[in-house]
Amino acid sequence: MEEKITLHLEDWLYNAGIVGIYNILTYSDDTIVKGKDSITFHKEALNDFEEKYFSYFIDKYEKLIPWGKIVDFENTIKYYKQNDLHNLDKENLAKLNDQIDYIKKTLKSNSFTKMYPLLESENDLTELEKRLTKINVKKISNENHQPVLDAFETIEIIINELKKLKAKKYLAARNTIYNYINRSWNGVAFLNRNDKELDPYISYKNHFIDPIFDYLEKDKTKYDYSCATCNSPISNLDNSMSFMNNIGFDTGRKTSHVWNFFFDLGICPICKLVYSCVPAGFIFTSNKGIFVNANNDIENLTSINRKIEEEILKNSSNSTYSAFIKSINEEMIKSTMYEISDIQVIRLENDKYKFSLLNSNILNLIHKNKEQLNYLFGKYYVENENRHYLQEEVTGALLDNQNLYLLIHKLLSYKLGKNNNTSYSSKDIANVLVINFNYLRGLSSMEEWKSEIVDKAESQGYYLRAEYEAKSNENKITGISYRLLNALKTNNKNSFMDTVLNCYLYVGKQVPKIITEILKDDEAFRTIGYAFVTGLISGNHNNKNDNNKN
Repeated sequence: MEEKITLHLEDWLYNAGIVGIYNILTYSDDTIVKGKDSITFHKEALNDFEEKYFSYFIDKYEKLIPWGKIVDFENTIKYYKQNDLHNLDKENLAKLNDQIDYIKKTLKSNSFTKMYPLLESENDLTELEKRLTKINVKKISNENHQPVLDAFETIEIIINELKKLKAKKYLAARNTIYNYINRSWNGVAFLNRNDKELDPYISYKNHFIDPIFDYLEKDKTKYDYSCATCNSPISNLDNSMSFMNNIGFDTGRKTSHVWNFFFDLGICPICKLVYSCVPAGFIFTSNKGIFVNANNDIENLTSINRKIEEEILKNSSNSTYSAFIKSINEEMIKSTMYEISDIQVIRLENDKYKFSLLNSNILNLIHKNKEQLNYLFGKYYVENENRHYLQEEVTGALLDNQNLYLLIHKLLSYKLGKNNNTSYSSKDIANVLVINFNYLRGLSSMEEWKSEIVDKAESQGYYLRAEYEAKSNENKITGISYRLLNALKTNNKNSFMDTVLNCYLYVGKQVPKIITEILKDDEAFRTIGYAFVTGLISGNHNNKNDNNKN
């Protein structure tokens, strides 16, 4: 009878590993039986698991890794050849030279050159890299595209070499190691600098797979220790979680980290394999990773993470947050059948884990504001030469259970300063205000109000702006707006009201009732105040073309 392996849900890290091993085995068409809080599979599913492991990562991230980006350049070459190179102006030639630089840099990288002895290539990739040179733009004319054709010829030879089975197997695997796998663990197997095995597949098998088969065959009745994760008997404490990033520690050198200087947190070979699959449980974009620990049952856990993965890969999205929002909304629609439980979200950013526990209120908030959140997709501002996307900023704040006033103030300040490095309108700011209002509902008098107050306050700002424009004094708007923003930032109601009263005295109009509502409490002050300034700066958000929209 075939021996079976059962893995039960535990903490978030182990659950990420379970989702990872589930993804790998289902991708390879192995049979997995789901229980309420477990998965079960035959030990024979671990045969050739090292091949399944890397194949999963390669196929999942093929378009995002250097190997895939070079191979995909074949489409660019076909396009230019089909159009007789007529579209090759200076800008496009510069892009081609950038691509050539990328190809040369990749072919010379340690992650590639270390694998070359395993490829058995007909053409030496090192020599091809040397042969490939940047295009001399000065030599290109309508009658002479030969330098471009020469470069294309060399690149096509390189691509043909990279597309060969062994080249893809080893070079793409090497890319996944240093772009995704090493985000979760390091220091063992192929990520151990002292590992003498050149082949990463064999190295993984030696370190993670073979010990399992040995372990399953042995009599464990006399073992003195227990696995710290699954409580299975183990003979020694040699295996530990020390290879996990930001989780483990050097058990040999830092015994002071454990009680009485005695380390007893060893793990069994099966759990060690599970932890090695944590990178397959997370969903990565270029710079972020996310795992949703919806651990009320294994079906919900695998389903929601699979939906996030499919959304990212389907749309070639660079936003884990956008995919997360869509997946959460799908789960909320299903939750009419049951009460959705609190969900733990783990984000991997800048090589550090961030944790959020989303209760039903936050989950309902995300679902209720799905239209506003979706509208923010692709909108951004630039700060310190980095793009900050509004959807990610807003979702990140909600995950951290924080209000959005700081972001709103920043967006208005950049809009007021006519920052050229922005791509959002007053409607986007209004959407952030609505989301923030819904987040704050339940606080003091805000519970009685409806989100229409944002639109009403913004409209009054727009009307005041129109009065100043009618008097040909719109140049005063900037100074007034800065004073109002400063009053909002310092929570100074008196200063805000003084400025507003002076404005309405100047235009000879009565102060709208919505403005007087700011005196009720601090949240009303900031919500109405920021909405009013939004209309004053940019005009009503129903007008798609802001005066200073960038």
